[in-house]
Amino acid sequence: MANELRASGHTRGETNLHLQFTPAYRRDIFSDKLVRELTVAYVLQRSKEMKVDIAAIECGPDHLHLFVKNWKNWKIPVLAGSLKSYSSRLMRKGHKHMLNPIFPAL
Repeated sequence: MANELRASGHTRGETNLHLQFTPAYRRDIFSDKLVRELTVAYVLQRSKEMKVDIAAIECGPDHLHLFVKNWKNWKIPVLAGSLKSYSSRLMRKGHKHMLNPIFPAL
């Protein structure tokens, strides 16, 4: 894969970032295939809105790994918070029935 260097006002380079998201209490919510697919779709949807590239995304049973490219217009906490909160909010809003056995207090 060739490096794609991005140019801005004073720099030219490549920016990559590895993020790992874990749910509360490291519950294994990603063991369910549908939860995993929906969460990945919501993360990809939000990344397109933010104009960042997701080079790779993988799920473990209790965590999600993201490899993000071209994120330099965002601060890391803002980027991570936006991706995680957006996907969490949509999962809880539209698919709460899937999370109730995992999160009994909901």
